[in-house]
Amino acid sequence: EEAAKRARMAAQSLGGASEAIRNQALEAFKKHLLAQRVQIEEANAQDKADAEVAVKAGKLSSALYKRLDVSGSKFDTLLKGIDEIMNLPDPIGQVTYANQVSEGLDLYRLTCPIGVLLIIFEARPDAAVQIASLALKSGNALLLKGGKEAQRSNAALVAAMAAALKDVGLPTDCIQGVDTRTEVSELLKQDKYIDLVIPRGSNELVRSIKDASRIPVLGHADGICAVYVDEKADLDKAVKVVVDSKTNYCAACNSMETLLVHEKVVESFLPKLSAELSSKDDVRYKADETCLPHLPKDISEAAQEVDFDTEFL
Repeated sequence: EEAAKRARMAAQSLGGASEAIRNQALEAFKKHLLAQRVQIEEANAQDKADAEVAVKAGKLSSALYKRLDVSGSKFDTLLKGIDEIMNLPDPIGQVTYANQVSEGLDLYRLTCPIGVLLIIFEARPDAAVQIASLALKSGNALLLKGGKEAQRSNAALVAAMAAALKDVGLPTDCIQGVDTRTEVSELLKQDKYIDLVIPRGSNELVRSIKDASRIPVLGHADGICAVYVDEKADLDKAVKVVVDSKTNYCAACNSMETLLVHEKVVESFLPKLSAELSSKDDVRYKADETCLPHLPKDISEAAQEVDFDTEFL
């Protein structure tokens, strides 16, 4: 309850902060994350070491393990993401509707911060920075609960970002980490202080949060992402899009699961695609009767109905 109260107080300060201050805070995020990079990567290495043991013991999936990494190029990408958020237009104070109700009485609808967000996510410590940056840009205080697999990484990242807030005179309570399930259970009861809960993860996680909370919950469906190749598409470009959509980061929840190809280009497109994928490891195809003849026989099989509702991580 105390954490939620502090977040509510911090939200009042953050909600009134100018766009310039919020962007300065994002710049400070980058500065402090860079300054703490060694410590963050060390914490991440410890999390990955423990996770590797869990994978070998069958207690953790390899997909979750892959999502844990926040070192090297992943860290650089994380910093670039902050720049992209800084360059977004200010989401606060935008007029989305205006109407003259009567003479001298005008009605305006303006965008404003939601208030206090409780965001729960699994694995992926880089998501902590993405979420915190978006929350700050939109003027919302944040209570952040990551997966236990990335506890050290998340704690190091949140500590660096909270310290950055001091540089621009914003309350450090604008971003708070939540460590245990017990704390989450208590926070889900704090509808007086928390305005919205956003769970990011499995269907099971989303359902359990919805069942346990009196606070509005913004859930989501499965990460079944599709790419469609139209008959008029540039097939060479389409091959690059499809390959990148699936192989750039297979463990991501927004990687491609289903490829839909217009029947008029099946014969020309699929051989191009399979040729491009021939250099990739562990490629397997599950295809319908129209597509199957145009794919490598030794690594292809007939798709079952359940395959179209399955997230292959």
